[in-house]
Amino acid sequence: MDEAAYIQKGKELPEKWYLPDALGWFAKAVELNPRSVDARFHKGLVLYRSGRFDEAIGCLDKVIELDPRHVPARQARGHALSEQGKTEEALACYTAAVRLDPGLDRAWWRCAECLTELGNREDAIRCWEQVMELTPEAGLAYINCARLRCQVGDYEAAFRDLDKALELDPEYAEALAGRARAHCGLRRYDHALAQAKPSLAEAYQVRGLARAGLGDYRQAVRDYNEALRLDAGLGSAYYDRAVANFARAKLGKARKDLQLAVRFGCKPDEGFRKQLEAAEAG
Repeated sequence: MDEAAYIQKGKELPEKWYLPDALGWFAKAVELNPRSVDARFHKGLVLYRSGRFDEAIGCLDKVIELDPRHVPARQARGHALSEQGKTEEALACYTAAVRLDPGLDRAWWRCAECLTELGNREDAIRCWEQVMELTPEAGLAYINCARLRCQVGDYEAAFRDLDKALELDPEYAEALAGRARAHCGLRRYDHALAQAKPSLAEAYQVRGLARAGLGDYRQAVRDYNEALRLDAGLGSAYYDRAVANFARAKLGKARKDLQLAVRFGCKPDEGFRKQLEAAEAG
């Protein structure tokens, strides 16, 4: 068999059940032709899908060395790095991919996710704008962008994004919850309560924010409880519940919620942390 035949054999195998067999075929193709970009790329993909990320990265590095304009290899390398928690390095891969092919909506999407994780909201927003331009039917892109716009205080732009998502689906629960969050940002709490239909964790969380804005911290805690019942890993809901419990002078509960918020990836406001520490000390 020649190199092309080995590659074809590997491609024909259903990837979910036959990854080791596929890897064998691609490895044989590489042995026959160590400079085969196609064989090395598919070998790298199989290694990535097998969870062998370091080996996958090494294989994909060789692909990029042989063909610096190989965009799929850069994307796959980014995926492997993301799985290892190396967000900055993954971002560099996705950025290189969109420079080579600016029409890659999925690479822009991954850029936006990496930048969000790194706390670079403004650049993440610009990446989401690219996604929305390339795939105007992607409702989740509008919602993700709107969340970031709310975080930087650009509520009017957030409303525009969310309205576009609702044009795609008037019952889009995440978009309705997003509008409610924007209303909270503008302190239009009654509007927020009317908009946030209690059907998903984010909606309950936003209802809690609105209740807290109206001074009803007891009901706010109940809403946060519902949000966390639906999504026990929602770090920001633990933080919001900590704030509400602090307002109710439930310092022990506030401390526990703050710890859970950090555990689930929510970075708390330093001012609130100091307030809580001062209240506990007093």
